[in-house]
Amino acid sequence: MFKNILFSFAILVSSQVVQAQDSMDKKETAKGTSVVNLYGISFSFGMAPWVSHPKKAMTESEYFRSNKGNQFMLEAIPKGQTFEKWKTLYAVSAIKIGRKIPLKTWEDVTLNNFKKTCTDGEFKELVRKEAVSLYQVVCPKISGPKKMGYKKKMGEVGVFAFFVVDGVLISHYIEWRGKSFSMDNPKKWPVSQSELAKVTNLIKGAVATKGGLQVSAGDVESN
Repeated sequence: MFKNILFSFAILVSSQVVQAQDSMDKKETAKGTSVVNLYGISFSFGMAPWVSHPKKAMTESEYFRSNKGNQFMLEAIPKGQTFEKWKTLYAVSAIKIGRKIPLKTWEDVTLNNFKKTCTDGEFKELVRKEAVSLYQVVCPKISGPKKMGYKKKMGEVGVFAFFVVDGVLISHYIEWRGKSFSMDNPKKWPVSQSELAKVTNLIKGAVATKGGLQVSAGDVESN
């Protein structure tokens, strides 16, 4: 769902067209952390939670990668799933807009769309800082395009980190889809509570770096 949201937002803002340098730091990747240059922002994030070892990241996942103009998108799903009918999706996306924008505006691009398609949902703010926020989204019933795998009686849970750094808008997130469920029965959610807590910390640990500035929803270690 977020892929369409990103495209819609991109055409609404005036932007400076700059290609993201889609490169990974081999030393960091060997430790289970990937680093990608997003329009001058160094963004580091952990490997997908289903990957058993950093060396198996490519063999245990399917990837969609797009880097066009001022938009970057990297999505990963477990091997054997498809991007039309995924059950778990882990992603990083970015837009270079070349001007300042409030963090809340970037949040609303995603969250307001979820609110329109989500029935009896919960949008819980977990972290708020000057340039980054973290949300847990729980949608017991959600609607969406059939071509993207949405069907009747489907529910979704997601964790989203939003960054605004030097005119670059970044989202790092994971989503789980499954049968519709009741909010008060977490055992029926498409992700277990232990896995949700674990992956929330994974998303929280991502770091956007620009010069001496480091932005993260979690604590940043000093070099």
